[in-house]
This record gives sequence, structure tokens and C-alpha cells, in this order.
Amino acid sequence: MSMYTKRSRLGLIAPAVLVSSMIAGAQTYRGGIGGNVVDSTGAAIPKARVVLKSTDNGSTRETETTSAGDYVFQDLQIGTYSVTVTASGFGDITLNKIDVNPGAVTPANAKLAVGSTDVVIDVATNTNSEIQTLSSANNAVIDSKAVSEVPLNGRSFTTLLSLAPGYNANGSLNGSRSNQLNYQIDGTDNNDIWQGGTAANQGGVGPIAGVTLPIEAIDQFSVQSSGNAEEGHSSGGLVSLALKTGTNSFHGSAYFYGRSEFFAARDFFAQDSARKQKVRNQQFGGSIGGPIFKDKLFFFTNYEHQVYNIQLSSNSLTEPGLAYVQQAQALLARHGVNTTNPLSSTLLSALWAGGNAAGLAANTNNFVESHQRHGYSDNFVGNLNYVLSPKQTIRLQAFVGTGRQAEPANSVSTYSYFQVAPDITQNFSLSHNWAPTQRLSNQLLIATGVFNQTFNDVNHSFNMPALGLNTGVTSPALFGAPTITIVPSTTSSCASGGFDCVGATQPLGRKDYTGHITDSATYIRGAHQIRFGGEFRRSYIDLQYQANTRGTFAFNGYASRNGTIAGATSAWSSSATQAQVCGTPGVAVAAQCGGVNDYAIIGNHSEVLALADYLTGTYFSGSFVQGNLRRDLYRTDLAFFIQDQYKVVPKLVLNYGVRHDYFGALSSTGPLSEWRPGATGADANGLIQVGTPGAPSTYQPGKLHFSPRVGFAWNPVEKLAVRGSYGLYFDAAPFNGFGNNGSIATGSTATGLQANPFGGVKNVSLSVGTWQKDQPVFATAAGLSNYGLFSVSPTLKTAYAHDFNLGTEYQVNKKTVFTLGYSGSIGVHLYGLRDANQAAPGVGTTATALIPRRPCYINKCVANYASVGPVQEVASNNASNFHSLQASIKSTGYKGLTAQFSWTYGHSLDNGSGFRSTGPIDSNNLALDYGNATFDIRHTLNGYLVYEAPQIGHRFAPLTKGWQGTLFANVHTSAPINITVGDNTGIGMGRDRINYTGAKLTTGSRTIQTNATGGKFIQYWNASAANTALQTPAYGSHGNIGRDAFRGPSFYDVDASLVKNTRIYENVNFQFRADIFNLFNILNPSTPTTSITSTTFGQITSAPTGITAGAPFNVQFAGKITF
Repeated sequence: MSMYTKRSRLGLIAPAVLVSSMIAGAQTYRGGIGGNVVDSTGAAIPKARVVLKSTDNGSTRETETTSAGDYVFQDLQIGTYSVTVTASGFGDITLNKIDVNPGAVTPANAKLAVGSTDVVIDVATNTNSEIQTLSSANNAVIDSKAVSEVPLNGRSFTTLLSLAPGYNANGSLNGSRSNQLNYQIDGTDNNDIWQGGTAANQGGVGPIAGVTLPIEAIDQFSVQSSGNAEEGHSSGGLVSLALKTGTNSFHGSAYFYGRSEFFAARDFFAQDSARKQKVRNQQFGGSIGGPIFKDKLFFFTNYEHQVYNIQLSSNSLTEPGLAYVQQAQALLARHGVNTTNPLSSTLLSALWAGGNAAGLAANTNNFVESHQRHGYSDNFVGNLNYVLSPKQTIRLQAFVGTGRQAEPANSVSTYSYFQVAPDITQNFSLSHNWAPTQRLSNQLLIATGVFNQTFNDVNHSFNMPALGLNTGVTSPALFGAPTITIVPSTTSSCASGGFDCVGATQPLGRKDYTGHITDSATYIRGAHQIRFGGEFRRSYIDLQYQANTRGTFAFNGYASRNGTIAGATSAWSSSATQAQVCGTPGVAVAAQCGGVNDYAIIGNHSEVLALADYLTGTYFSGSFVQGNLRRDLYRTDLAFFIQDQYKVVPKLVLNYGVRHDYFGALSSTGPLSEWRPGATGADANGLIQVGTPGAPSTYQPGKLHFSPRVGFAWNPVEKLAVRGSYGLYFDAAPFNGFGNNGSIATGSTATGLQANPFGGVKNVSLSVGTWQKDQPVFATAAGLSNYGLFSVSPTLKTAYAHDFNLGTEYQVNKKTVFTLGYSGSIGVHLYGLRDANQAAPGVGTTATALIPRRPCYINKCVANYASVGPVQEVASNNASNFHSLQASIKSTGYKGLTAQFSWTYGHSLDNGSGFRSTGPIDSNNLALDYGNATFDIRHTLNGYLVYEAPQIGHRFAPLTKGWQGTLFANVHTSAPINITVGDNTGIGMGRDRINYTGAKLTTGSRTIQTNATGGKFIQYWNASAANTALQTPAYGSHGNIGRDAFRGPSFYDVDASLVKNTRIYENVNFQFRADIFNLFNILNPSTPTTSITSTTFGQITSAPTGITAGAPFNVQFAGKITF
């Protein structure tokens, strides 16, 4: 047989040749190849033999075309393949260099010629650079070029999510909440079930990732929304990462990325006398992959270490040194108190870094904390791929990351009380792919994900019983300093204005585990591609949020001011009285003052009064949580789906299917309680244990969660595709809303189902007392006179969203594709937090004053009706809607240029943007909160550009060849801002808004000014205009302005890279690169002060620093060897 081979390099070939008329985008973490086989007249060729071969590992699969001439290979490992088609009476055709991307089926059509002529075509295709005529889903693939070449601040894959149209800087995808995305690593669950976000690369104490999935290990990933029935569990979308694997050729890298402050610009808000902020970050590691047995067994592994140190923006603190102690003792002696409490003396030296230390002046900011923000992580990825036969493959994969971070929990803590967060993230999977017949293939995945992150003080080893403080804590697991504040105010939290606090972070955190078995199969019959499968998922959390289990004490000078310290002969005088009696404060004049007045002793340092109280052991308040707050939480989820892709006519494909989700109710081995007044078995507070007849489960799991999906793809002309879809998506709630929520109403105490005064848990408090060494402080403490409870609505429903989109895609040329479309969503039964016992409007806003106006008190709903305060209840009464116009353009390989840019104009509206630590203005009228979503960003423009320069001349190749430049842009308008006035209606929610007259408020200025003390600020809102534009509403009014009605500054960040690639030997290459962050050193101010009574109203005093996006100009240098 004569052989003639015709080679045609098509690059990004026109869709008339390659675009299949059958295959839709797969919603799996893997990809596929499929197409249509026809003769020269366009007639389908049935039963043609199609052989697939992996270029990477040599594995093969075989199928035959259907009666419609179609074929498909599903669930393929990411990589490069070839397809050979043979049919009796026709010449063979081979399509080479077909790239498979995650979440998409690469089209590869074949037109066979009659006779014996064989054709070989180098496709060199990329599914992101040709139109998709079949998939009705939104599937943005972040390809290997973007992953490897874009300069990433902190080298986190999450930065690249911004390249997906519809994704904004607040983590919202097409109007979803940030905790409504499903993250996967090669199909394995990568979600922190507590927060509802990614486990790998989640921020630790601050925004820097606790552990990082190495960029070097990621091949590419996709961001999918509005997918078919296979997509589920989260209503917002799927972020699917595909990791690199071994091939028949050894490949790998060794690299180092590092930066310091040497090339960095100064912090925009640093005082003129301040030195440049120290910023050190290094990430280094290596990878290698290849064959163990050629064509059979392959491996890949990558290790990376990160370490960073970032100087504090402010490191001056106030310590109770010896000079301060002597002042406080002199003040006490003047009023007849000459002894120091032994326990206070012991703790002062043991717990404070400068406690009772000589050499520290009796002035504020007398201590400099030399420690910096710091952290490290060790991250490992490894996988094995075994080709059992042409029909079966097995893959075993692991990701293990460990790290530790320490940063200030607040602005008034020494290093011992920095917040430390050790982090362990693990991800293991075993997958089996099998094609038992030419029409049937199956993928089985058994996987588990682990996320372990706890928070504590850096030094949490203090044995308080041994030091003499007996709070009732005996378990070493709860050792550490209680929260102690010596601050001249009524607050018991760590705040400025006094001495630095100790015990800033009490034991917090969780260990969560998710295991799942996922199976999906594909069956081809005629013009139908049927995909079906299901998933079993079991989630478990070891809940360790144990707030206030070490106790909290506040010393604020109350006893000194009022002369209530034991043995005191008189009270300290106020400044006005002192001035009248003794003359000018601070000057010893009058004999009746004994020649020395109180002001002469302490000057204007009111913190000395608080210290005087502390030295006598006289606290203003104390509180403590008795009992065990640690719980085990479980949930079981099930899902089933079936999907059909039907080719109606050659240019029209329908995708339709249905999915069923079952999300089980939370359960626990320890007691959880809910508020069910009147239920059989409820206690005097109306609380009943979950699992009893009155509350059989935390909430009723939905059993009829059927979600239809339908879409179409129409290819009316050669270079144009029109796609549309509709789907209903149910959402699995994160655990944190039920286990450790925040306070949203005055008097809130319990913030989780385990924290109610039930099952041995009790919150006790003390007012104005004295502690004594070794004596039980809380032995006689009473429970709270009014108690905030926590519950779940008995009518809680599963949240879901209607997603819909309509778009067009046009191939401008062989290298460039432009898309334009509409995307929208409607959220229903979204989770929110409300006060189920909200007070009626009235006068008096303290917790005690609100009680008589609460419904339970009025209706005497329980025996202890006079003690029941707010009842924070998880409900499903929120709703949302989102509408957007989205455009993107992608060009690949055009004269060395690869670029992708996307623009989204969208508007998110809702009546509540979350259900943790946020509540409505009025729990009985959610319509008052309908407005801009908290995460709403109107305009988002993102993109990257990589230019590979041609060789300059023909000589000195090591110098003139291999140059490359990259730009990465991130520009968006700001998120909305609320301006509130507190509790103006007396209902206890504290979120009433201002009256707005409509006068212009924003100056739009980015000019930095300097105040009298050298501090820097921007007057973003016009303070004088605010006097008329913003007014406190009449008492009883919520205010006339809508929620989230104001905006802050927009964000602009352009990063760049200059790269030189040099070939060392054959396939060994050395890359040197300089990554330049915030190339134009653009100031990105944070949000302005929103308190209208503050003298700094409308001022901005900070901006991003360190290694976060938008920080001042800095340069990172890197060297990498690849082979």
C-alpha cells in the first residue's frame, strides 16, 4: 500500500476542522477527547476504530464511533494525547498534540478521505483558545502558561482565580458567597468544612497562607459554574486543580524565590522618621517526575518550603514596669493602702514581659517588641500512576502541608501573646479508571481531606494553678494565661489606652476530616452520551473553640476612683475637683492637699489608676466559662446524578440531567442544645438537647433536593458559538455557623449549640471583687442574670440557587477568541443569623433594659423568662440576586504573545451576605437590609500577558535568546461600606444606619496628609460635609439610607516579570526571573473610618503591606532549573 503523509501545523486550528458536534464540557476534575468522524461529503462514518494514545506515558484506549459517527474518551488524565482513526475503505488519520484540560472535553474531529492516503495532523490545540460549540457550562481553564509564568505575590494559586470571568476580589463567583465554592485537588475534597473555603492555601493568623500547595506541582486548574448534573455540593461553583504527573521522560525542577525590603518602596503610611518595613520571604524546593517502569508505572513528587518574616507596622507597647508600679503604689499610699496583693505581684512578673522591670520609664510606649510576624510551611506532593492495561489505570496521590505562623492578635500584645496557628493540611486519594467496553467507562475515587488549624497564645504553657490563680482550670490542655486587661475603660477586651494585655487568645480551632467515595460512569449510545454516578461523603470536626475557658479579668481603675479598695481612706479626685481644690493639676500647691496632689503623682496617665486596682487585686469584672465546650460534630451527605448529552442536529447539542443531594443534619457525641420553648423536655430556659423527641435533630435534612439542569450549545456559523444554561444548585452549609458564631445583639453570650447554659456549661461572672492567691476566684460566682442563647430555626431549609447564563463565543482568528455573555443567579433560603427574641423598640439599650421588651418576657414563654436575652438563631430567610455582563479575550502563540483578559460588570444584591458574625438591622424586617451585598464589586478587570521575545540577531545566543516579559493586572472598584450609629431604635441589634441628605461626601482624594503627631492619613470623606450629609436619625428610627450604600477607594495593581531562559544542556534550562509587584507603586488605601462621632471620620490610615496584593513596590528574584 502506498503511503503518503501530509503534515499541516494548524496551531489553534479553526473550529470548522476541530470542533466536535457532540461533546460537552465534562464536569469532572479530569478531561476528555471526543469528536465526530465523517467522510468528505460530511456523512457520518459509524463503527470507525478510534485509538487514543497518551504522549506522556504511552497508555492506550480504544473505542468505535456510534451510528452518528461520534466518539468520546472521558475521565482522561491531564496531558497530551494523539488520536488515530481507521475505517474500512478510507485512509487513516492521526491527530497529534491534543491537549486535555480539566473540566473540558477537547474537540478532535476527523474527516476521512476515500482510498489509502494517510494523514497526520499536529493539532497543538488548547481548549481555552478555540470556541466551545458543545459545552453549555461556564468553564474557565487557568492553563499551565498562566500557572508557571504569572508573577504571584505569595505564590498562591488562589491569586489566579481572578482570571476567571465572574470572580471578584471578595471571593464571590457569579454572585455566590465566598463559602459557596467547592474546591478539589484531582477530584479530592479540598474544602475546610468549617469555613466553607479552600483547605490548602487558606490564610492562617493573617492573610498569608498557612500551608501552600506548591505552584510547581500544579499543571492547570479550572473554575466551573453553571455546570451539568455532575457538579454539586456547593451552589457557587467548582474550583478543580490538576496536579502534574510522571511521564515516560524524566522532568523536574529546582527553584528558589526570595525577596527582601532592599528594593521595596516605603509603607505609604509610615511616619517620616520610620525606617523601611522589613519584609523577608523565601520559597524554595524541587520536583521530579518520570517512569519507574516505562509505559507502566510513573511517579511525580514536589517539595517546597516557605519562610517569612515581616516587621510590625507598630511595635511600641506600654508595659507595667517598676517606675509605673512605684507611681501606682505612691497613689495607693496617699489614700491609705500600703500593701500589694501577693497574687497580683506574682502574676505581674510572670505574665508581663516588662512587668515590674527596672529601666522602663513611666510613660506610654515604653517597650519595644523586637519580634516580627513570622511563619513557615513545609509542603509535599506526590503521586503514582500505574497502567494496569489499556483499559485500566490506578492513581495514588498525596498532598501534605504543615506550617506555623505567629502574628499579633491585636495591637497591644507582646510576643508571648502573639497568636500562633499551627496548620496541618492533608489530601489523599486513590482513583481507578476502567473502560470495560468501548461504550462504557467508569471512574472510582476514594479520598479523604484533613484540615487541622488551632489558635493560641505563643506561650500557652503558664501553669496558672501553680502561680496561685485558681479559676477552676486543672486540665493541662487549657493551661495558659487568662485574658487580663489593665486599661482605664469598661472594656474587658485587649484594647489600646492602657497596658498591653495578656492571654489575648484563648484555645480556639478545629480539626476537620472529610472522606468520600465518588463514582461516575459514561455510556455512549447513538447520539446520546449518558453520564451517571454518585457520591457518599462523611464529614467530622473535632471542635475546639473554647473561648473564655481560662477566664477574663478587667482592671480599669474603678475601685481607685471610687475609694472602694479595701483599706482606702479616700477616693481619687477627678481633674475638675482637683483643680478647684488644689490648683492646677500636676502642680503641688495647696497645703490641704498635703503638698502633693494625685495629678502630681500620675500626671495625665489614667492607666496608673487601672494599675493601682491591679496591684490591690481589685478587678472591675471577671468572667469564666465552666464546663466542656469541646465537641465532635458529624454530617453524612449523599448525591446521585444522571446527565444526557444529546446531539439534536449537527450544529445543536442539548445537555440535560438531574441531581439529587442529601445533606444530613449535624450530630455530636456531646450535648448540643436548641431553644424550643414549650417543647416536651425543655428546661427552664427553653433549651432542649438535640436528639430527644422535642428536637430530634439540629435541623430537618432535606430529602427531596432534586435539581434539574438544562443547557444548549448552538454553532450557527463556523466561527460563532451560542451557549445557554439553567440549573438549580443546592448548598451544603459550613459548620462554623452552628459551632462558633459571633455576637450580633446586645447581651449575646452563647455563640454555638454547644455553648448554651446546658449540659454542664455555664457562663459565670463577678463584679468588683478581689482575687487571692490559691483561693477559688469563681467559687461563689453566679450565672449571668440574663443569658443570650443560641439555636437553629425549626423551619431551617437547605439553601439553593438558580443559575442561568447566555453567551456567545467568537473566534477572531486562529489564535484569538472573544467571549461575551450574561450570567445571573437567584439565591433562595440562604443562611442568615437573626435574634429570635428581639426586643420591641423602646428606651434603654443595655442588656438588662432590653429584657422586659423581649417577646419571651412579655409572653412568659419559659419559667426563666426574665433571664432570657437575645436568642441568636440560624435561619434560612435570606435571598439574593446577581446580574452581570462578562467579556473575555484570549490569544495564544501570536508572534510570541499569550494573553488573557476578562472584564465583569456585575451587581450583587441581597438582604444578608452571610450567617457568621453578621446580622440584620431588624430581625423582624429583613426587607430593611435589601441592598448591595457586602461582597458586591461592580467592575472587575483582570488579565495577564506573556511575551516571548525572538532572538536578537544571530550571535551570542546565551545573551540574545530566551528573554520573556510578563504583566499581570488586577483592577476593581471597591466593596460597599455601611455607616451605622449603633442602637438607635432600642431593639438590641446595634446596626441602625444614619440619615443621609444626599450631599456629596467623597473627596476621592488619595493625598496623604500628616497630623500633629506625625501620623499619616488620607481624608477620603469630607468631614465638614459629613456634618450636613450625615445625621443621626431621631430616636426610634433605623435611618433613611440603605445597607452598604457607600463605597471606598478602588484597587489597582499591576505586577510584572522579566525572565531570562538559558539552555544549559540539551533539555536542561536555567531560568532567572525578577518578579516586580505593584509595578507602578500605586497606593491602595483601605476603608475609611465610619464612626460619625469620631474626630477621624472619613480618614484612611492604612494600606496593604508585606507580601499581600497591592502592597508597595517590591521585587522578588528567582532562579529555577528545569529539565
